[in-house]
Amino acid sequence: MKRGNKKYDTVKLLLVLITFMMAALAINVFFINNRLLIAKAENKMNQDLDESNRAKQNFFIHVINKSMPLLEINYKENGGTNINNLITKLFGERLDIDYKNPKSLIKAQISMIKDVESHIDTSDNDVSEDDDSHDIYIAQENHSRDNESTADKNENLGANRESNPYKEDIRVVSVNPNNNSGGNTQNQGLTSEIEIISTPVPAPIKIQHSMDNPLVFVYHTHGTESYRPEKIGNYHSLNRKYTVITVGEDFTQHLQNSGFKVVHDDTIHDYPSYEGSYKRSLDTLNKNLKSNPSLKVVFDIHRDGINNVDDLNKKDYDRIRERSYVNINGEKVATFSMVLGGGNDNIEELKQFAYYIKAVSDELYPGLARPIILKKFRYNQYKSDYYALLEIGNNTNTIEEARRTAKYLGEVINHALKRSIVNTN
Repeated sequence: MKRGNKKYDTVKLLLVLITFMMAALAINVFFINNRLLIAKAENKMNQDLDESNRAKQNFFIHVINKSMPLLEINYKENGGTNINNLITKLFGERLDIDYKNPKSLIKAQISMIKDVESHIDTSDNDVSEDDDSHDIYIAQENHSRDNESTADKNENLGANRESNPYKEDIRVVSVNPNNNSGGNTQNQGLTSEIEIISTPVPAPIKIQHSMDNPLVFVYHTHGTESYRPEKIGNYHSLNRKYTVITVGEDFTQHLQNSGFKVVHDDTIHDYPSYEGSYKRSLDTLNKNLKSNPSLKVVFDIHRDGINNVDDLNKKDYDRIRERSYVNINGEKVATFSMVLGGGNDNIEELKQFAYYIKAVSDELYPGLARPIILKKFRYNQYKSDYYALLEIGNNTNTIEEARRTAKYLGEVINHALKRSIVNTN
């Protein structure tokens, strides 16, 4: 009996080993090999996709080659290499087309799109909205010249600010030009567009406004920006005789002489602290919009800044200086540009307003308006669809040149607004 039991135990052990081996084999088949099969399948799919992409690329190259024999010759001479570099160079440098960007092809075919967008400089190296805060030192004693009291008036800047800023945006009624019912229609015969460089620039949406009420608001986020000969503080001064505030006063006077009611707020927002100027100027803007709900057009007047302008070599300085003014009626007049905040929801309306002002300027005084500048910030421009940040001259210009700009720019704005307003008196 004992011998028989040993045989039985041996057979039982063999059966257990066979079962274990079969289980291991099954695991290998269903898991390990399956993963290999999946990997091979994925590799095959990737190869098929690559072949498909190569086929599409080869088809595109074939079409281009047959259309342009020069490309075909180059392709064959280089053994089919460097074709992408050649296409990029040909399209980009010769035809101004990015073959990977369909919009560039449309712009190449429709010149009006290209002409309008060419007026916009989209370079943007900003760090913050207050992007001219380098090396600013404003000498308080400087305001004593000409007995100015701007510093005293702003000593407690911010002390009386509203705790609940006015938050409602300006609402401008869109007027149907075909609807002559209601209100005074004396201005409806004015042209709705002008021709500039063979490109029709339509006027912005009509502004329904009573000319008895204030229409235009002028202020300065960076009111200490100064012109030559006031170089102190890296061209930032409290002596308003040489700053953008005086330019704003002249600009306001010219608009008023044209029949517009204008509110000019000369509050200083960039002293004693330059950082946060736009937040403080928004308080001023909100306060004025609340007290004068009829205000619809806003101009924030600045001076463009050239870093370390007095340290430039003569060649670079002369190049900047030459572009800083135009000659009108035998006088040097500082050029101006408009800055748009691309971070605003109403950016298209802001663009249209700026396009129209530049078109009128180009029509009246070619060269006075420089390209429109598009940046990523807001600059408080969401408060109105008729808002332009005006940079009048730079720190190579004199205060006299900037004040002349106020005169001619006032004439430009006068024409632009009168073509855009429906007087409801």
